[in-house]
Amino acid sequence: MGDVVGKKPEPPQQPDAPPDAGPWAGPAAHGQAANCTGWANPFPDTRAYIGEMGDQNTQNLFGRGANGVPGLQGDNGPIVSIVVSEYLLGIDFDLRGGDGGRGANGGKGGPGQDGGDGGSGMGCEDDQNGGMGGKGGKGGTGGDGGNGGNGGTLIIGYYAPLKPSDIKFTVKGTRGHGGDPGNPGLGGPGGIGGRRGGKADGDQASGGATGDPGDPAKKGPEGDADTPASPTLYAFK
Repeated sequence: MGDVVGKKPEPPQQPDAPPDAGPWAGPAAHGQAANCTGWANPFPDTRAYIGEMGDQNTQNLFGRGANGVPGLQGDNGPIVSIVVSEYLLGIDFDLRGGDGGRGANGGKGGPGQDGGDGGSGMGCEDDQNGGMGGKGGKGGTGGDGGNGGNGGTLIIGYYAPLKPSDIKFTVKGTRGHGGDPGNPGLGGPGGIGGRRGGKADGDQASGGATGDPGDPAKKGPEGDADTPASPTLYAFK
């Protein structure tokens, strides 16, 4: 009476997370400066305009963090092969499958677009504020966990005059557990606010909010099947 315990496979290595999403090519449009004519009519001065608000990277397909890839499937349990010459009685075989691998983490979202600078009043009109920075991109979804591996395989060979009824054993090999999901990607940083027109160090508008984290992923499923209770038997003459 006793146990034969096969070595449970180690889970696969977690895949790398995708690269962070990239930034915008440039800030939002700057506000138009005032046009000072010095005339009341027929061409009066025109006012300056506020800088445009930075766009939210959540609306930009390239600004959202990439999704993590699923974890790798766990290895199947070990293959154990034995030959019985006299008898086999009361042996338990433990041939567990390996757990699935962890999914890759989601990619980080890209930064929001910077706000545009406000227009200068040019000395005849009021300077205008810069635009607020855009919200950062949403993080990518983590990868789902990998499938657990199947239970192992038992092969028993025996010599006549032994019969299958002379071989008593149990198999406790079980499917591996599903892998853990990857972490959601972080939201991207908010864009920088534009400056008030009229001078290089004008007051800066508020920066954008940090992007939302990615959606949660799922744990991997268990292995497809337990090791069958009736292993492969071979009779040697």
